[in-house]
Amino acid sequence: MGDEGGSGKGSGIEAEVFVGREGLENLLREYRGFYGRAKFQNGFQSVGWIGAWYRTLGRRFRPVVVVVREDGVWKMVWPFFEVQFPMMGRALWPAGADVNDLFDPVMDGEEKEWVVCGLKELLRGWQFVWLPLLSEDFVKLLGEGEVSGMRFCLRRRAVRLMVDLVGVGDFERYRREIIPGEMRSLVERRGRKMKREGGRVEAWRNTVSRRELLRVVDRIIEVGKKTWQTEAKKGPFRDAENREFYRLALVDGVEEGVSRLSGMWIRDELVSFEVGFLHNSFYSMHTTGFLQDFWDYSPGTLLMFSNLRWCFEEGLLFYDFLQNDQGYKRAFATREENLYDLVVMRAGIWSVGFEFFLRFSGFVQRWWKGKRDRRGMGKGRNFAEEERR
Repeated sequence: MGDEGGSGKGSGIEAEVFVGREGLENLLREYRGFYGRAKFQNGFQSVGWIGAWYRTLGRRFRPVVVVVREDGVWKMVWPFFEVQFPMMGRALWPAGADVNDLFDPVMDGEEKEWVVCGLKELLRGWQFVWLPLLSEDFVKLLGEGEVSGMRFCLRRRAVRLMVDLVGVGDFERYRREIIPGEMRSLVERRGRKMKREGGRVEAWRNTVSRRELLRVVDRIIEVGKKTWQTEAKKGPFRDAENREFYRLALVDGVEEGVSRLSGMWIRDELVSFEVGFLHNSFYSMHTTGFLQDFWDYSPGTLLMFSNLRWCFEEGLLFYDFLQNDQGYKRAFATREENLYDLVVMRAGIWSVGFEFFLRFSGFVQRWWKGKRDRRGMGKGRNFAEEERR
């Protein structure tokens, strides 16, 4: 299937690479069935999300998908796209690299051999593979030992903050004992104010019609266009191409049961929204926004509190803030992990030089960031804090 492909075999485990758009839709249909039964899912790698990306933001790129089977049964799927570098050859970037917060593959178990088999097959056709924003659990699964024929360059990318819902126990204990007193009082005051104005929370799962979902997503996008992120040319709704992607991806994700949308209304006006993923008993918060005219109501924080309560009631394991070490996340989080970037290269002299370049550039970036922070160049209006109000 595809324009070209290949497979690597060994001890009942085989990897097959599908390249190009020919047959991609058929592959994604088969992938949908696998995703539904996989033990380790990732909403950012779900069929609706990846399929929408290949059709919109990724339409200019050549799709590459590796499927690993054991005894003929699907065990792992990882979607990518091809990039070309002068003097460096062909490489692979993960599909959705510009919109995703987590790149762990979808797997039906925890077997390092599946990952190694898939990566080795990819390196037969490409010089290196970039794997950003990998979870601690996946990095531990891959391990630190060397793998024949491959060279790894791993570095910490970002802090991942979460609320351990099981560890806390219930929402009332979380509200009383975890949330700082000043913040708790503020939320309660703003909650009463919102209630007096007729404020209400609504959430959308795969129980509503597609027509209703399109209506809701269009309202979310309209709010997103008016947030500070969009005004600063940042955020998910910053341009028409991104908005096209999100319109498809959010509707498909909700229909698949992977995404959950929620919003805070004042009478008939949507004033804030939150987009989350449901996978592996996690709720992962991808993006949020609010209308700045309703600043004094703290609609973002009130909506997040409502979603936290829902997560406790549903018996989920974690409310996951994903990447970015922001102040409001630290105030609400009870657990801290790391996310990692990994570059996997063909072993050889070239990879030694390339690894040195990667590590040196990482050192320069950290040095410059520290210097900028010491001089106060990065200070100013704290948009991240304002977003949660």
